[in-house]
Amino acid sequence: MPIYSNTELGTTVGLAGFLVMLWAWWQFRQAKTAICPTATSRRLVTDGVFRYSRNPRRDPAIAFVERFCAGDIEGLAELLAPDPRFSGTLHSYDSAGAYLRALRRDPPEACPSEILSATEGPGVVAIFWSYQKPTRVSRMAQLFTVRHGLIHEIDLVFEAHRAPNQPLGRVKQPRPGSQNIAFALSNADASTSTSSRVL
Repeated sequence: MPIYSNTELGTTVGLAGFLVMLWAWWQFRQAKTAICPTATSRRLVTDGVFRYSRNPRRDPAIAFVERFCAGDIEGLAELLAPDPRFSGTLHSYDSAGAYLRALRRDPPEACPSEILSATEGPGVVAIFWSYQKPTRVSRMAQLFTVRHGLIHEIDLVFEAHRAPNQPLGRVKQPRPGSQNIAFALSNADASTSTSSRVL
């Protein structure tokens, strides 16, 4: 059995790492999205090399949105810390139990959804997403604080509705205290309506 020198082994490992990095770069270029991890994503890349890697802050936030839009309340429960804080325009909760009870009373309907962007700031993940009902399309912005793979805080920053055939305009609504993340979502027009649904 041949014995390889440290130089040969180091070169092989370094070349393998470079090829994985090149593969990741190529996937981002193909998806036409930002390569820099602090820049706003235009599209989430979850195949290829990223099928085997995890972002411990971003993944639970994205999973929360996907499970909410699928109407999977029990799946949501797995993502929550025991005492998370929920803050929205019409509802606030200080425990996972209170939030899940509210969802069970008024369960979300399964509906088509799309994650428009996911951006990370210091200790927080901002998810911009939309979901479609027969009579309207809603655009959402939510901030998630994730620690150790569990969601500790969810802030509903913005929710706006438009009819599916209504033209898009531009609306900007920053949340106080979140100056380090820019919120700019396409929406119907300057008039936005807020839903009473638990989110």
